[in-house]
Amino acid sequence: MSINSINRRREDLIKQISQIEDEELLITLEDQIFTYRQGAQEALSSPESLKIHSVEHFRSLIDQVLEDDRNGRMQDADEVFAELEREWALEEENELNR
Repeated sequence: MSINSINRRREDLIKQISQIEDEELLITLEDQIFTYRQGAQEALSSPESLKIHSVEHFRSLIDQVLEDDRNGRMQDADEVFAELEREWALEEENELNR
């Protein structure tokens, strides 16, 4: 990767970060950068379900997204976060009941 390319990526990332208003997300990014700089091997890893293993796998994911969109199963960000909050609340409730 060239120096110009790295600098462009860095500038784009700085612009994106400067627009984030979610403090928890900023803290998470800060933690990941700190961990990365400390030399952790998996500092910025993604969940296995988000990793693309082959061209066929990538095409399959695209087909799945398009099919979900056609069938009205796509969720917007508010719906996704509401679902996550419900799941976390259930997990916390289960932990309290143990």
